[in-house]
Amino acid sequence: MAVCRDGVTGPLTKVAYGTKVSELTGEVDAKAIAIGTKLYDLSALDLVIEEDTQIGNGVVTVYGSKCCMIHEAEAVLAKERRQSCGKCTFCREGLIQLHTMVKEITQGQGKKEFTDMMTEIGEAMTFSTPCTMGQTASDFAMGTLKYFASEYEDHIKKKKCANNVCSAFMSIYIDPNLCEGCEECADVCPKDAIEGKAGYIHMIDEFECDKCGKCIAACENDAIIQTTGRVPKLPTRLTRSESLRRNVKRSFAPGGNEI
Repeated sequence: MAVCRDGVTGPLTKVAYGTKVSELTGEVDAKAIAIGTKLYDLSALDLVIEEDTQIGNGVVTVYGSKCCMIHEAEAVLAKERRQSCGKCTFCREGLIQLHTMVKEITQGQGKKEFTDMMTEIGEAMTFSTPCTMGQTASDFAMGTLKYFASEYEDHIKKKKCANNVCSAFMSIYIDPNLCEGCEECADVCPKDAIEGKAGYIHMIDEFECDKCGKCIAACENDAIIQTTGRVPKLPTRLTRSESLRRNVKRSFAPGGNEI
């Protein structure tokens, strides 16, 4: 077996029957464990590897406490779609439907009936496909529904991602009181979603912004804020920055004569 952490799979090692999963993973800050295609909560750490244990590809995957399990399910389903041969209708169409619904949930477009539909499709795939690929392709998504139903409720009903992983539930804005109009954020934005010029408060076009966060890292004044809460009232047109206005005031005497 091998242990995968943070997307990096370690070397394959022989594991004797009777070994606990916790002995393989060691002490971890985790919220979920996948054994092969099967996903579990932390109760899996107490599982003992026996002859009848379903270990699939033999990889134990550790998902950290900061993971969004719906985001992880979307990635797993996308990978399964690429690997499917597409010949079997239940596997091909099932994966398309599951992946589409999970992706829409991560994008803030989920509907309350999605979870029941996903369960029905996943169960149908398990007993209606002739190959192991199709029979296990929905395992991970079904595991998220079983063990992490609260995350689905957060995404669908409360429109939030508890670990701030799904960018659809985030807002990024430029604090007009901190922006000095240095243009550094606009220079690094890959989508040209930031409008501004030197000395003026910059503005982010929320429809163009893909929330990559490059602008946040580039701003030396910490003026670019990422939040899941309410966004304050922001300028709707280019306005001189506070720092520029202060400098202008200092440069002129009360009578309007330049110092």
